Amino acid sequence: MHKYLFLLGRQPKLSIAELKAVVGEGKVIGEFYMIEIKNEIDDPIKLQNMLGGTIKIAKIISQKSSLIDIENKCMSYLGNHDDAKVIFSVSLYNFAHSFKKDLNNLLKNIKRRLKANGKGARFVNKPFENVRSVTIYEERLCQKGTDMTIIKLGREFVLAYSLAVQNFKQYSIRDYDRPARDAKSGMLPPKLAQIMTNIACGNNLSVVYDPFCGSGTVLMEALLQGHQVMGSDISEKAVNDTKKNLDWIENKFSSASGQVINIFQHDATTLQKSDFLIMPKVVVFEGYLGPSLSKFPPANERKKNFKDVSEVLFGALKAVNEILDAYADIVIAIPFYKGRDKKYFLANFVELLKNLNYKIINFDNSDTSRGSLLYYRENQIVGREIFHLKTTF
Repeated sequence: MHKYLFLLGRQPKLSIAELKAVVGEGKVIGEFYMIEIKNEIDDPIKLQNMLGGTIKIAKIISQKSSLIDIENKCMSYLGNHDDAKVIFSVSLYNFAHSFKKDLNNLLKNIKRRLKANGKGARFVNKPFENVRSVTIYEERLCQKGTDMTIIKLGREFVLAYSLAVQNFKQYSIRDYDRPARDAKSGMLPPKLAQIMTNIACGNNLSVVYDPFCGSGTVLMEALLQGHQVMGSDISEKAVNDTKKNLDWIENKFSSASGQVINIFQHDATTLQKSDFLIMPKVVVFEGYLGPSLSKFPPANERKKNFKDVSEVLFGALKAVNEILDAYADIVIAIPFYKGRDKKYFLANFVELLKNLNYKIINFDNSDTSRGSLLYYRENQIVGREIFHLKTTF
C-alpha cells in the first residue's frame, strides 16, 4: 500500500470534496488530506494539474516516534541522490511552539551532515519559515531537488517528499491571458471551475454542459481534463467570447484533449432536448450572481436582487431537469451576500429544488445546514454557494 498527502488549498472543504470525488476516501490531517491506495500514482504532475484545490502532492516514506529518527531518514533519502549538490526544503506542520527551533535545527543539521558526507547542500527555506509553494515551483524542487514535509501527529512524526506542486503560472495564463475576458460581469475563477467539474465528474470522462457559459471558464477547464463540452448563453457576446477562448486554449495547451461539441446562443430557461446535438451527462455552471456591488446592499435591495436571481436560476434548473436523464450530476454556484456579522442566502432554495425533483447531495462538513459549501474572499460582498445536485424522477 502507498500513502499520499495532499496539501489543501485556501478553501479546504472544497478541496476535500474534490479529492473525495477524484482520488477517493481519505483522512484529514490538519492542512492535509491523507489517502492510502494499493497502486502508486502513475503521473502525479498530471493529477496535480487536474486538482484545482490541492497545493501539492507528497508521498509518505516514513513514520517515526522521534524527530532525530526523521532527520536520519531525511539524510538517508537525500544522501542517495546522485547530484553533487543537493537542493532541498523542509516544512513542518503541527509543531506549535517548537516550530521555529525544530525547523532551524533540521535545516542546519541536514545541510551540515550532507557536507560532511562530501555533498554540496543548499536549503531554500527563508529563516524560520516553511517553504512556499511558489518557491517549490520556481526552484523546480520536485524535479531537481527535494521538498520534504514533516507532520507531527501526537507522539509520532510523518515524513513525506513532494511529487508535484500547483502550477500557479498556468492558472494565471488561463485567467488573464485568454483573448476574451469580461471582468465587469464577474468571472468564475479557473480553480473553482476545475473543482466544480471534478466534483460533478469524478474520475469519469463525460459530456459537460454549461447553460450560462459566459466567457467559457467551466468549459475551458473541462476541455483541459479531456471532457466533451457544450455551452450556451443568452448573450451573443458571451457565446462569441466562449468560442474564442476555447479555440485559444486548444491551441495554447497540448493537454486540452477534450472535444468541443457545440456552443450556441439560447435562453437557459427555455431549453429543450431538440437544442442538443448529443445529450449532456453532467451540468456545471455559475448562474446569474446579480448586479455588481461596491457596498453592502440594504434589505430591500438584497430582496430584489435575490428575486431576480431566483427567477433566472429556477427557470434554468426546471428546463435542465426536463433534459437530463435520472441521476445526472449538476454542480452549481449561486450567490450569497457576506455581511460583517451575518451571511444572507437565497431563501426557500431547498424547497424549490425538491419541487423541481432535484436531490441535494450534501457535502461532508458542509458550511451550511442546506448541505452546501461556500467560496468567498474576505474583501468581497458577493460569495458563491456551491451545491451538488442529482436529478430524480
